[in-house]
Amino acid sequence: MADTIYINGRANERYRHFGKPYLRQRIRTEGFRAQHVEEHTRLLAYVADELYGECVHVDARQIVQEIDHLLRSEHYSPTACHIIELRVYSAGHYSLHVVETSYYGRFGLRAIRPIAHVTEEPIPFAGAPTSAFAELVEHLRRIVNSPRHNGEGRSAIPVTIDYKGQVKSIDGCTPIAIKGRQIIFAPTLGDVYTEQLLALCQRLRSGEVIVRELLREELDELDELMYVDSRGITSVAECGRAVYADIIANVLDRAIEQ
Repeated sequence: MADTIYINGRANERYRHFGKPYLRQRIRTEGFRAQHVEEHTRLLAYVADELYGECVHVDARQIVQEIDHLLRSEHYSPTACHIIELRVYSAGHYSLHVVETSYYGRFGLRAIRPIAHVTEEPIPFAGAPTSAFAELVEHLRRIVNSPRHNGEGRSAIPVTIDYKGQVKSIDGCTPIAIKGRQIIFAPTLGDVYTEQLLALCQRLRSGEVIVRELLREELDELDELMYVDSRGITSVAECGRAVYADIIANVLDRAIEQ
């Protein structure tokens, strides 16, 4: 993470923590150019109203300029892809943080295929872009990657299940499943990358696209299980006794490239 971040439009050499909770979005850049910022800021405003009844406005054009300046001033590579976390606090402040840099700049199917472990935990605003949910996912990620749960040392991610037996998230992201000819998207408060992939699936017409709850007992019956975030599409290799293919994930990857 950079030593300098932006807080309310001004560069700060020392990070002054505004406290929690906060809403968050991870914005992808191509070089210094931030992508889909209007969609991210619009989503933050919607979630703030839905969860807290608060009016939040962050100027998308200003965010684009500040991300550009932040990356240039900290001498990040102009040819890499950077992930910027935009945090909006309850007091109305916001801050920008560089959280990841990748020199594999193309957005598409990731090479990694993790194994998934089902966890049952109380889920605050499951799937919502909140600091509370992000902390829970990070905690669960440490658990499923511990020697007790992952003796083989493979990359592992948590699948959260609520008390109704509904699959609420995969590694903190919206579950997407392939079951026969069905492409199932779990409902979410809103996620920019998932909404874009949903729209792509609807345009491709390569299957019946459905938005509905995915149930725990269905995990053993699926052909594929995946999710999408700022890094791209991640296809899950295994979950419990189930072993998944990645055929449709590769179809989506080729469609994104085109």
